[in-house]
Amino acid sequence: MIQSVETGRLSRTARLPSAQRATSSVQARETHNIASLTIWRRKLRGVEFAVRATQDSRANPLVGDSLLFACIWSPGAVVAVERQTGRQVWRRSLPPLAHDSVLLADDVLCTHNLRQLFALDPTSGQTAWTWHPPGDDQESLHGSPTVAGGRLFIGDQSGRFWCLDAASGDVLWVHESSPDTGTINCTPMVIHSLAVFATTDCFAVACDVRNGREVWRERLDGPVSGELLRFKGGIAVRTFWSAYVLDPRDGQVAHRFHWRGRYLRHLIAARDTLMVTTQRAQGTMSMEPYSVLGAAPAGEPSRLMIGLNGDGEVFRQPCPARLLALRWSPETGLIYESRGDGLGILDPRTGERMHDLVAPGSIWDSVYCGPVDVHERIIYMLDVRGNLRALEHPARKNVRSIASHRQKNSPDGLQG
Repeated sequence: MIQSVETGRLSRTARLPSAQRATSSVQARETHNIASLTIWRRKLRGVEFAVRATQDSRANPLVGDSLLFACIWSPGAVVAVERQTGRQVWRRSLPPLAHDSVLLADDVLCTHNLRQLFALDPTSGQTAWTWHPPGDDQESLHGSPTVAGGRLFIGDQSGRFWCLDAASGDVLWVHESSPDTGTINCTPMVIHSLAVFATTDCFAVACDVRNGREVWRERLDGPVSGELLRFKGGIAVRTFWSAYVLDPRDGQVAHRFHWRGRYLRHLIAARDTLMVTTQRAQGTMSMEPYSVLGAAPAGEPSRLMIGLNGDGEVFRQPCPARLLALRWSPETGLIYESRGDGLGILDPRTGERMHDLVAPGSIWDSVYCGPVDVHERIIYMLDVRGNLRALEHPARKNVRSIASHRQKNSPDGLQG
């Protein structure tokens, strides 16, 4: 049973009508062969594992004006290719392991490995500046940075929340909690004049972007290691056990969604819907890796995708096996589901799986891809083997520039 907390009061939400409950299978309205949609493909050289299961929904690869940027997890690297052709422009090594995505803001490309943050010239890959948390030579950067108003925000494993000048890398301020505070693994967000982050010791915290002064702090029911998202003017946060929507003015809980005996794996915010994936907990679950891994195979049949609005559930759908990430595209209004066997495209209003993009006959998990980017109805994806692709969007209405792309490029086989 789902429970929703609204303005501090606990209330029950009615169950869905039987027609809206999950079915037993995961089926799309249409299935497409990835090869038939391919505009160009580039096989990136020297890749062991290009992507991994990510904690947030940031695109990898990421579309720029004329370039496409891809972050390779192992061995760590960032690659820029021409968006029109896939031809490699530059490559920058980030050993030993790069993080899950890049961020393009204020004419600077920001990326990092687990030890150091890099600001690169997006056209050349040359270093503008580097930074790592002082006094810490360990793998301390587990969340992604956020840039707003010329300032970069990121947390570290010592529980410190940093604000840097995005142009120079100079530290503008740092928010330091008590010595026994939890780590900051989340990707923060900026809303109004506040920089908001969450910790593994179960707090959401907002700081004034100008000076780092703490404005509010709200206790949650579990640790946070994912992405903070904007939803209907509020802040959407996923803990291990619940999905919250917080009021940015004071941090008060506007809504809390919790399923008894189940934990949450993903949270994505579309325009009018929050979507979560949830799975039955096994025994006394925790966020320790061995607990999560032990529960995954046992709980696989009961995994669900659930759509939420401010009043409760709006749909339930079965969750596919080997789900890597979810991403919402403002351009198309659709949710893109990265999986071990390819890509699913979903309607966030109903959870209906409209399209499956698969590679028949491929080795298990060989098309495991990171969160995709969509631009002018072209899908850009990077799979675990290092294949970087531009794909025709299967919803062909209003697709632009497809013909010119096909005239300029061969559909397959570029190497780099």
